[in-house]
Amino acid sequence: MKIMNPTTNIAGEYKCLVSTLGDHDSRMKNMIVFEPETQLTIKKSMDDKYVNFTCLANDLYPSPKLLLYKGAKNDFHSRMRLSITEWDIKRNPDNRKYTMFIVGTNKISELDPGTLIHCELKIPGTGYVKLKSFLYYPQSDQLGNGKYN
Repeated sequence: MKIMNPTTNIAGEYKCLVSTLGDHDSRMKNMIVFEPETQLTIKKSMDDKYVNFTCLANDLYPSPKLLLYKGAKNDFHSRMRLSITEWDIKRNPDNRKYTMFIVGTNKISELDPGTLIHCELKIPGTGYVKLKSFLYYPQSDQLGNGKYN
């Protein structure tokens, strides 16, 4: 079976039934049709004691998962999750897509200049993972002079 022009509207549980003269068999599977984000960004804001990193994912389907952590990009053991202080997910009013953000915080005194901050986006059930990184320097602006990729 080939699905021409799949859309997120056809996602759901499907049953396939195969019959012969002597027997029949059926299987049910969930089909996920996903739509990747249009944008994934990290921004920084600071006060006297803390630095906040906001990760925003726009216009994706189905509902995503976001993680914020600091540490080396390719070294799983050096990763440390940031403390999440705020998060929200909304379904866009004009369609089925979602927009989500999370805010992670860290004490400025515990964050070395040059630390990599990572936002990891996952769409559950699909294997889709996207990583956005931000190179932290106290003097870099929040619009992305500290962007790593």
